[in-house]
Amino acid sequence: MGDISAPLNSPTRADSYKEGGSYAVLVEHGTRSLLINASAGFQTGAFINRKIETVFLGIGQLGKQNQNYMNSYWHEIIETTGAKKVIAIHWDNFAKPLDQPLEAIPMLFDDIDKSMQFLAERSRKNGIEINFPQAWQVFDPFAFK
Repeated sequence: MGDISAPLNSPTRADSYKEGGSYAVLVEHGTRSLLINASAGFQTGAFINRKIETVFLGIGQLGKQNQNYMNSYWHEIIETTGAKKVIAIHWDNFAKPLDQPLEAIPMLFDDIDKSMQFLAERSRKNGIEINFPQAWQVFDPFAFK
């Protein structure tokens, strides 16, 4: 978190890069809607009175959060919107080339097993379909199993 307040000079440490804030993108077309929440962050109440069919859910570093945070994240992004399908994004190792199958981010940066267990339990409990597509895999975000 935080902002970059002055120009960075290369080379610089990775922790010198600050995020500065995240955005969610809501796409509505006719009766269809999908939300792209690329970060595992949220703003409480941001989606009240929004009905969203499919959510592209960023889960990068979700496994490093405590259970209360994870529950609140799921509630605010999935339960509040009434989403029926979740497509997990931002979980892969960004150092790997995209012409090879995606691999989970290394344990040093995230606990992907904890995230996967959480998502499996919550999606099963709420009757929500969850997907982990591979790079370049074509799919219909509104097609349900």
